Amino acid sequence: MAKIQNHVAGVRASRGLSAAQLAKRAGVTRQTIYAIEAGTYVPNTEVALRIAHAMEVSVEDLFKLPAPGKADAGLFRAEYLSPGKPEKGRPVQTGRVGTTWVSVPVSAAPYHKRACLLITLAVLLQGCGRPETPRTRMLTVAAAADLKFALDEAIRQFKSQNAGIDVEPIYGSSGNFYTQITNNAPFDVFMSADMEYPRKLEKDGLALDGSEFEYAVGGLVIWTRNDSPLDVERLGMQSLLDPSIKKISIANPQHAPYGRAAVSAMQKSGIYDQVKDKIVLGENVTQALEFIDTGTAQAGIVATSLAAAPTVKPRGKYFEIPVDSYPRMDQGGVILKRVRDRDAAERFRSFLLSPSGQTIFKQFGFYQR
Repeated sequence: MAKIQNHVAGVRASRGLSAAQLAKRAGVTRQTIYAIEAGTYVPNTEVALRIAHAMEVSVEDLFKLPAPGKADAGLFRAEYLSPGKPEKGRPVQTGRVGTTWVSVPVSAAPYHKRACLLITLAVLLQGCGRPETPRTRMLTVAAAADLKFALDEAIRQFKSQNAGIDVEPIYGSSGNFYTQITNNAPFDVFMSADMEYPRKLEKDGLALDGSEFEYAVGGLVIWTRNDSPLDVERLGMQSLLDPSIKKISIANPQHAPYGRAAVSAMQKSGIYDQVKDKIVLGENVTQALEFIDTGTAQAGIVATSLAAAPTVKPRGKYFEIPVDSYPRMDQGGVILKRVRDRDAAERFRSFLLSPSGQTIFKQFGFYQR
């Protein structure tokens, strides 16, 4: 992917904000901030505006926008703007409907309290004689980090069968997403690494009644790089006691189901007390894998779906931890109450539960429901 020019890191530094602080203010994940700053992730207009609002600057101060009017001009897909009341000296936010650019003043209020649909502006513009531009139907999916490879493939196949529906996944820890959703984060569908968080959201009235679904069962492995001398495939859990291991990486059990399962597996095998001082915590299970892959840790417990992914499997070796060593990891999701396109969300859920969707999960290391 081509890098996208932006000044997010510089503006963030000038405001004295850490990536975690900016992520919390904007209601996005820290990984999203890092990816945007690295130029490897292109946010939609909604995410760009949330970040701009969090730092009280305009989108133009953060991103190098293309010239208005070009057919392929949109780095961002406009869905929401937050105009508020025009205030003298306040910067302007810019968004796009099709190839039409519109600008509104920045609101001083938090983004989620002032959000209004950009479609209102689109109607006004059409009333001024501009041709109507077909809108892509958009779904934003907050997805557990272990889904990265499987869900990317599922989305690719879903889009090939559902022209006009775009699905944007954002990956992170289930617990962090739960917190963001309870604070009005604008996701349409939530796919968790457990069933607890989706059920809480439905109970709290933040998900559509009856929309809860279970899509797969997760598994755990001990993973090391190929150049590690550890024979994890033979030694299994006991390999974590090897003196050469200085750090063991797992996802943070405070908000990541895979982290909690990793702790349970170590406790059941009787090694937890011996290795607990060596444990380093990733923000999510993907970061836990990255810690091992980069050498920060010599081994770790991660999701089977990540270890078995085509781009990861050649780089490492792993031992599948018996499923009776930790609580069964039923993974599920819900359609959220603030969903923008219920029909599109229900189509997406149906695809995930269909034979085609279930085949994808199985191919990427998930167990069947």
